[in-house]
Amino acid sequence: MRCNAGFSLLVGSSSSNTSTTTCINNCSTSSGRFIDTTTNICSNCSPNCISCTGLSTCLSCSSSFILYQGVCITTCPSGFTNINQTCLPCLTGCRLCGPTNSYTCLSCSSGYTLLSNGTCIVTPSNCSAGYFLNALNTCSECFSTCKTCNGPQSINCLSCQNGFTLTNNICLQICNINSYLETSSFNCKECSNKFSNCEKCTETSCLSCISTHKLANGVCSLSCTSGTFLSNGICNNCSAFCSVCTSSSNCQTCVNSSVILYMNQCYTTCPVQTYLNAVNNTCVSCSQTCLKCSNSPSNCT
Repeated sequence: MRCNAGFSLLVGSSSSNTSTTTCINNCSTSSGRFIDTTTNICSNCSPNCISCTGLSTCLSCSSSFILYQGVCITTCPSGFTNINQTCLPCLTGCRLCGPTNSYTCLSCSSGYTLLSNGTCIVTPSNCSAGYFLNALNTCSECFSTCKTCNGPQSINCLSCQNGFTLTNNICLQICNINSYLETSSFNCKECSNKFSNCEKCTETSCLSCISTHKLANGVCSLSCTSGTFLSNGICNNCSAFCSVCTSSSNCQTCVNSSVILYMNQCYTTCPVQTYLNAVNNTCVSCSQTCLKCSNSPSNCT
């Protein structure tokens, strides 16, 4: 049977399952049929296919089916996901992806490891920088300050990101000379905001002051207090019972009259081989022959 120009021969079947032939003038892909341009024969698309260019090249499927490699199926195979009724391939190494896109992997094929960013890599003996191999044999992300690690916490660092230094497996921020590391936040804080007139510090005390101030017991003051002396910008303690000194070994004045100044040190009682001169409240050395003496150097007791 031949059809007139502008018509094509539709080959199908009747309700009695007998072959039928009809000449039609509409054999478009959207009609559920395709035309063989060589023979001018119009044929129905494969079952569940609503548009096609051939029996094995379906373009779209009916509502309950999904297009996969030119045919209509009910479920996408492993490594593919259903996006708008079409099975799209997952990324390399991905067994299950989606549900809204094909580039977010949910589980990987054998021999691959799932990263936290939704991609699969060949299962490593060691994960790439910034990741560690967890108990599930997948790579998990290190703590943000770690460059390499063996666990997810801040105390699991093996090496650090730029700007940090490794201390007891913790990556601490490298602070500038005028700041300190706050342990609660791992952030650098300005010394001057914690200690007045302070130039260098730790978290608990000032280490050096601005040029107009002196450092005394971790804080900055305009001058040193009684019982201290200034050395290299730091107020240091005089020796015991001394109120005025130029160094720890050179006392000039003791704290009160009950304390005795002897050889630039303050004593509550005169030391061995000396006696107390009550007139001027000083210790006087005994003669070399006396271990102890009183009232005079030669009066051994």
